[in-house]
Amino acid sequence: SSIGHNDRFTPTESAKQHVNIQLLRMGKEKFINIYNNFPNYPRGEGKRVRYILSDTLDRMFIATTEGLMICNPSESPEEMQFTVCRRYPGSKNSIGGNDVIHILKDSSGQIWLSTYGGGLSLIKGYSDNEVPIFVNYTTVNGLLDNIVLAAAEDIDKNIWISTEKGIMRFEPQQKIFTDYSLWSNSTPISYNEASVATDAKGTILFG
Repeated sequence: SSIGHNDRFTPTESAKQHVNIQLLRMGKEKFINIYNNFPNYPRGEGKRVRYILSDTLDRMFIATTEGLMICNPSESPEEMQFTVCRRYPGSKNSIGGNDVIHILKDSSGQIWLSTYGGGLSLIKGYSDNEVPIFVNYTTVNGLLDNIVLAAAEDIDKNIWISTEKGIMRFEPQQKIFTDYSLWSNSTPISYNEASVATDAKGTILFG
């Protein structure tokens, strides 16, 4: 079988932004995608995939422009089910925004979501039917901007985030945001979506 699109990826931690093919599995000599398999894939919500993160053996997160999808990668493509988490106005436990740009798994296993317009979302737990319960941080809580582009954890377990208005540090225990946008340069700097890395020395790099 041919690949479904030229922008291809396999289910690893990251994926190209705005990829029009949703989910691929590469077999020995063929690509499996939603056009020849995955009958339960939600094509509406999963039209544009931004990022993929493998959490546990039975849980994978897929960031899309229409919500966060969760699946069990150990299931066969024919049987794989997808849970879609979307923003529900008035629900404090739903995700902060439907357009999820980046996903971070910190050293304690917590999942942080960078969203476009919905701020920073943390999965604080799961309901009885394994649906995520979210805590959301926005400009109301001290964020510079609700467009969060990427996140990374430092050696002190602080979360560093890039936004459209600059860099911030978040201390999860104290729930304190610190603005570093004016420390970096007097000239405004723009950052790219899902562009972040941590080197061997623990230095965090934002693109």
